[in-house]
Amino acid sequence: MTERVRQELVIAHRSRLGLVETGTYVDGYAGADALPVLARRFGLRENPRGTIILRAVTIDLSIVADLTSTSALAAVDTAGSLDPRERGVGERALSQLLERFRR
Repeated sequence: MTERVRQELVIAHRSRLGLVETGTYVDGYAGADALPVLARRFGLRENPRGTIILRAVTIDLSIVADLTSTSALAAVDTAGSLDPRERGVGERALSQLLERFRR
């Protein structure tokens, strides 16, 4: 089921940060108005320990998709991870991106 859900989302490709993406975990973006539809279609319900993270956005999804061409979106996502290793990877990536921006 995770692959079917993944196909409906804009994915931030954590592999850009050197993290392994598995088929059992989905973290992606959808339009806020699409969330109830996705929840119904796939039988999703809120679960803090679940393997699917849906991030609702109210901006045009094409803008979010454009952000996936860099590591910035993946860095923001992983910097907020509950997993300490992932969070550290995201925080370091954000620091590097900000340092490059300042130059």
